[in-house]
Amino acid sequence: GKLLRSWHGHDRGAYGALFTADGRHAVTGSGDYTIKLWDLDSFREVRRFEGHSGTVYEIALSADGKRLASVSLDGTARIWDMDTGNQIAEFDPGTGPIYAVAFAADGTLLTGGYDRT
Repeated sequence: GKLLRSWHGHDRGAYGALFTADGRHAVTGSGDYTIKLWDLDSFREVRRFEGHSGTVYEIALSADGKRLASVSLDGTARIWDMDTGNQIAEFDPGTGPIYAVAFAADGTLLTGGYDRT
């Protein structure tokens, strides 16, 4: 229950957060529409993932740690390359804000949105 470390790095609140499997990095999604990869030794930003036009609500890593998925109030789900920060794919189902995202073991992407789908 003891706070070990905190740091500030987004202009607005962080909504999604996760650790990489190796425990060396953390990833955060924010109300400032960005996703950031952090080095946990230095607590410095390593990479920034930009493209959403709304709050990034949740993020997920693929089982192999090579892809990052994000969902946003802008109604899109995006897949990113963890090594480069480049966007690989964007999905806009046209159903409104998306709040939840997860990868299945086989790489299938699952999302949940405001429209209850």
